[in-house]
Amino acid sequence: MIFTSSDRPVPVRAAVEALVTRDLGITSVAMIRTAKQMAAIVRASPFAGVEPKRVYVFYLADKPARQALDALGAVNPPHETFRLVGRELFVDYPHGLGTSKFANPVIERKLGIVATARNLTVTTKLAELSAAFGR
Repeated sequence: MIFTSSDRPVPVRAAVEALVTRDLGITSVAMIRTAKQMAAIVRASPFAGVEPKRVYVFYLADKPARQALDALGAVNPPHETFRLVGRELFVDYPHGLGTSKFANPVIERKLGIVATARNLTVTTKLAELSAAFGR
């Protein structure tokens, strides 16, 4: 969802979560990023030169603790490589996310943080739309 707000991210997150609960009857965690943050996420990808559709950005609700990141590293995925940049976890899936065991449930469980993921192609498009929407 792309929208504008003059509020700070924390109250916006709470408002979006409340609306989702009220209107859809589900409890969800909203991942709020500004247009500037979205552009920075695209630029920060540690996998330059890798096909964007195989790089996924996991938007984390919070920055993970060091020991949680160590626990994630202990999973030692056989094909995937990951890097944390700020509150985003970038994962290169050379064989695709669909068959990987290193997916959202494992990442959330090891980090102890709610996450949602989009590939870098979609993330780039969201950054472009966010920039255009904010004009």
